[in-house]
Amino acid sequence: MRRDATNPNYQILSIVTPDESIVKNGKATMFICKDEQEQEILVKEVANALRGDVARLSNGVYLVVRA
Repeated sequence: MRRDATNPNYQILSIVTPDESIVKNGKATMFICKDEQEQEILVKEVANALRGDVARLSNGVYLVVRA
């Protein structure tokens, strides 16, 4: 079954990335990290603080989401 992309049932709370040029616009708070180690630590801290789930995309960007 295909989801309706115009009315998602989740929220992107935060984006954690080492390269800000990958992410264009949006309402979510974006954190820029200097390396992968800092990125992994920060995404765990942000997800814990916001009580969200973490998704890692193939381009190295982490999303903190809440359903």
